[in-house]
Amino acid sequence: MPVTVICPNCSAMLQVPDEAAGRPIKCSRCDEVFQYPATKPPPSEAESPASTAAGSPFHPDAELPAVNPYATPSAELIPDEEGVSALVSSTARMALKQTRPWVLLLSILGFVFSGLMLLGGLAMLLVSIFGGEWIMVAGAALYVVLGSTYFFGAWIMFRYGQRIGSFLATGGLGDFEQALLAQKSIWKFFGIITLAVIAIYFLAVVVFMGIGVMMAAWR
Repeated sequence: MPVTVICPNCSAMLQVPDEAAGRPIKCSRCDEVFQYPATKPPPSEAESPASTAAGSPFHPDAELPAVNPYATPSAELIPDEEGVSALVSSTARMALKQTRPWVLLLSILGFVFSGLMLLGGLAMLLVSIFGGEWIMVAGAALYVVLGSTYFFGAWIMFRYGQRIGSFLATGGLGDFEQALLAQKSIWKFFGIITLAVIAIYFLAVVVFMGIGVMMAAWR
């Protein structure tokens, strides 16, 4: 038996079949696509056993339908093969499709750059050990830290590109959410790096100002 739901966009009262529970439907008035809850509404008094036993629909105690079927629009049930991908617009899919190549390119460049920095740090470490230039140990450690940071950022971006590819291949809402979570990790990483760089610059300014004050006091 059809049930009545309200469109979240235009507030139109729509009649949908029982089999629409848990599946996306589209409003015939505003074309809004939303997911009908999987839980079925409680039976009305007209559907209760007491009213059924009362007899025909012309029984004096029978209630009329709350919604006139001739006055309300109907909802279009999204086919199963489209699945929850219908909840994501074509514009969003195209934006993700165009973003993926750039994300993968930046991740590959990040892997290459981090590898070069790690090799440079290893070379500086070997020179400091076999050449007696122990002052280069600090530079080698800095290269290793920076190379590891670049590698982690490149890996996050590569994972984001993979999540986009999975969504474009399956169209599943779960893959779309995973892509958004991977994108959140990217912005979180860059936010932490930005704060760390600001803190380092601030600390460097304070240190150099302190050294300048101490040198001026010694004169």
